[in-house]
Amino acid sequence: MRTFIGIFPPQEIQQQILDTLPHELRKSQSLRIEERSKLHCTLHFLGELTNQQVGEAIRRMALLDFPFSNLLIELRSFGVFPDLHNPRILWISCENRSLHSVYDSIKKTLSPLGLGIEPGDFRFIPHITIGRVKRHQHANLGTLRPLLKEFVNSVTLQSVVFEANSLSFMQSIISSKGSTYEVIQHFPFIQQTR
Repeated sequence: MRTFIGIFPPQEIQQQILDTLPHELRKSQSLRIEERSKLHCTLHFLGELTNQQVGEAIRRMALLDFPFSNLLIELRSFGVFPDLHNPRILWISCENRSLHSVYDSIKKTLSPLGLGIEPGDFRFIPHITIGRVKRHQHANLGTLRPLLKEFVNSVTLQSVVFEANSLSFMQSIISSKGSTYEVIQHFPFIQQTR
């Protein structure tokens, strides 16, 4: 099964992110906007795992202890990966220094299984993917690039903060209609004493 570990903002924050998008971007034939319920901050994409690997990853994740009961995550600036000349992903930043320590803890925990390991030049940038640039004959990057540039360079969110109190181990189910997500397990930041 295709899996990842992420943090999901509350529904009202997910909607606020989408409401920030200008009409031209929401209606662009060249940009596929993610469904509200799918907006999340990916901490680790684990890829295709067997049931046995999922079980072992969950067992190891349950042993993680974090020194906080929640994270206040601020959403502020928009950007694109890899860059505005060749846009593929439209995103919004997730800002809290502890996200890097959470990322590192998960990586350290899952590395012995060969999971949670990105390529050597990977740099973790906490973000929520909002949209993906379509790569088909109807996509018009010549029209999309200036729209993205204007949006990314001129729009920032003010005081949009949400409280995250758990990580979600998710399954991504791919079909001809796109992907859907199912929760496999939630991991609260403060675990019960063992």
